[in-house]
Amino acid sequence: LRYLFWKIFSKNLFKITCPTLKTYNYLKKKNIFKEDQLEVLYDPIIDLSNLREKKRENLNFDILKNKKFIISIGRLTKQKNFQLLVRFFEKIRNKNYDLVILGVGEDEIKLKRMVKKLKISDRVHFLGHQDNVFKFLVNAECFILTSLWEDPGFVIVEAGIANTSVISSDCPNGPTEIIGNNGFLFKNNDLNDLLKKFEIFLNEDKEVLLKKKILLKKNLKKFTLFQHFKKMNNI
Repeated sequence: LRYLFWKIFSKNLFKITCPTLKTYNYLKKKNIFKEDQLEVLYDPIIDLSNLREKKRENLNFDILKNKKFIISIGRLTKQKNFQLLVRFFEKIRNKNYDLVILGVGEDEIKLKRMVKKLKISDRVHFLGHQDNVFKFLVNAECFILTSLWEDPGFVIVEAGIANTSVISSDCPNGPTEIIGNNGFLFKNNDLNDLLKKFEIFLNEDKEVLLKKKILLKKNLKKFTLFQHFKKMNNI
């Protein structure tokens, strides 16, 4: 039905913007729109004007004081696949990390029950919606995205800008394109591969990790408000 509507109205559309190159290629392959109608326009995720202040803000949470923690951020919904994250954390419970989950959603009660059943409630912290995620990201050991799909994946961009190592599912459409070799990608919805990539992350040389962070951050400049404005202005 969606394709039918697109076909009907395609002649009346000036431009169709795509948040990722994968989406652009997908629509191009469908041959619904003319190629000159399609444009890649990266989302304006990063506002550099107050980023430094956000990253420097104190992390005033007593439950995280003097603790190493892994962080994940997103709506507590099926798409974000937090059940996989909880199962993963239960498997690494002997690694001396805590898990911080930022976000709200319809799966919250289900996830908390799951955490309680696995007897890891004392080390998994649901901190709800937070206006400033950067103060958490800069203090985290790594950021993990377990989503089943994204387009493009705002939180990956935020984690990269915060100089946080990123471990992500290779779900469609954004993560692979954003991260490339500058993070750690695991097979979509695959617990064993997530555990494997986490071990690789833990054993990676510090210089290599730093290089990955720097290269990822450079790749994310296209997601700034300014770059978005420039491209939109050209369109």
